[in-house]
Amino acid sequence: MRRAGGFTLIEMIVALVILGILAAGTTAFIVRSVEGYRDTARRDQLASTARLAAERISRELRGALPNSVRVSGNCIEFMPLVSGARYQRETGSYPSGEAILALPVSGFSEAASTLDALDLNGDFSQGGFALAVYPLGPGSGNGDPYASGDPGVRFPIQSVSTSGRPAGVSRVTLIGAHQFSRQSAAQRLFVTRDPVSFCVLSNGELRRYHDYGVQASQPAPPAGGDLLAEHLPLRDGGGAVQPFRFTAGSLNRNGLVALDLRFMQNEEWVRIRHDIQLRNVP
Repeated sequence: MRRAGGFTLIEMIVALVILGILAAGTTAFIVRSVEGYRDTARRDQLASTARLAAERISRELRGALPNSVRVSGNCIEFMPLVSGARYQRETGSYPSGEAILALPVSGFSEAASTLDALDLNGDFSQGGFALAVYPLGPGSGNGDPYASGDPGVRFPIQSVSTSGRPAGVSRVTLIGAHQFSRQSAAQRLFVTRDPVSFCVLSNGELRRYHDYGVQASQPAPPAGGDLLAEHLPLRDGGGAVQPFRFTAGSLNRNGLVALDLRFMQNEEWVRIRHDIQLRNVP
């Protein structure tokens, strides 16, 4: 007589225990793998955000008008450089017989609203540009690019025309008569736009501000601004974080901006420390 096949109760219990052990081990492995992937993705996102923010700030600062950088609190401000050229220093006439219009400089000539620039490139038809000559830096009296006095180093442009001029000559018309503070040894002039600021706010946001005008004193962050990054703490281990430091240049070294940006989210953090050398030859 053939015996009936099957499992005993003990065999079933042993099989269930073994399957439970295997399932628990597999589940723990999967959970740890998923958590590891999530942590790695979060760190990578933080690092990418930090790198992009530092790169954006670095690129814009490298294109700043010489001696226009200033830092106050958790904000750094500068004037973007649009173009550069040389100016006519002496009066006279071109081969065509047309008069040369020299830069109006205090102590050398009367105030004027027109001057000739050499090899000035760019499209200035949209307006909002200013001419700067020999800026010495914030707080330098009439060498301060943020000062509005006359004579001064910066004055708004009304138009730029090459029509009827000799090759390489542009006639720059200012919005009014003006005298610049001093001559540039290299006869160098700059075209700039209104200031730009990067600020780290108390809520951890990094924002970029523009189109708020030129102010003698560095302003507090205005309303609005473009959000560049989040989760930047201004305290670390009980101490205050200073995101921007500026060391002015001298005759034998460039200006230097030191970035110190911390990014923290869900107990993950990334720190970016980066030095930016600036041109400070006016």
